Amino acid sequence: MANAQFLRSLNIAIRLSTLGSSAFNSAACIAYFEANPDYIDTFSASLFEARIHYALAGLDDQLFLGADGAVDEGNSKPVDLIEDIQERVDSDKDGEIPGTDNEKATIVCGYLATQE
Repeated sequence: MANAQFLRSLNIAIRLSTLGSSAFNSAACIAYFEANPDYIDTFSASLFEARIHYALAGLDDQLFLGADGAVDEGNSKPVDLIEDIQERVDSDKDGEIPGTDNEKATIVCGYLATQE
């Protein structure tokens, strides 16, 4: 389930934003996500859900304490990427990007622009 949620968020970020092509355009990305604000909410919620499922599987103890009751480095590689993305788009890591549709789109597209 964690992998499914993680791949769902990547699908939104890559395929739907045109990041997967050489024609990434920040203005077009923002316009797209403003017209489809549910995708931004789904993107951030999917990252949050993925982290919960990785944590429940014992692969992300930064979200929940590990089985030994401590936070350690026993995390999966996708969790590291999710953590990096969340730092940029959802700093409180609650599954919701704050702001108006335009502000949310600008945040997500600003992150994607740095990944070209």
